[in-house]
Amino acid sequence: MLVEQALLYRLHTFSSPGLDRFFIALTRLGDPRVLTFLFALTALCLFFFKLRSEAITAASMGITSWILTKFLKHIFTRMRPHLWVWSDPSYGYSFPSGHTLGSAVFYGWLAWFLGQTYPRHKTKFYGIAFLLVGLIGFSRIYLGVHWPSDVLGGWIGGILILAGGNFSLQRWQKI
Repeated sequence: MLVEQALLYRLHTFSSPGLDRFFIALTRLGDPRVLTFLFALTALCLFFFKLRSEAITAASMGITSWILTKFLKHIFTRMRPHLWVWSDPSYGYSFPSGHTLGSAVFYGWLAWFLGQTYPRHKTKFYGIAFLLVGLIGFSRIYLGVHWPSDVLGGWIGGILILAGGNFSLQRWQKI
């Protein structure tokens, strides 16, 4: 944890009001309330367009993300870093980063779905999702509300849910 603490202090030396505003705005894209809305809206739109298996997959991955985050936070009960006054306060336990886990699942799955729908632009969708998910995770570290390992755990959990959801969807579509 000393290495993580040193990294947070070092990163904090680059902070500025402008960067704070940028990363606060960016971190909102991974807020669990925002992601819940986006998962629900996506599932409803997919259901409306008669893409039922995709709609169920989107809803299932959103619910699974929420459950896994809550479960792991309860198991690990890791305290958040309190190294300086936060410009964007966060509450609850630290591991894993729910913003990071949820955004990896939602934006990763959206990129995968759009890539399947528009294969010519697959690389662009993946690149945008990778950049967005990376920046959302970095924003949690920059703001000092998560340890770097919390963000890493969120990315790993998100990738596992994303892989499981996509595998399930492909199996389901073959039936």
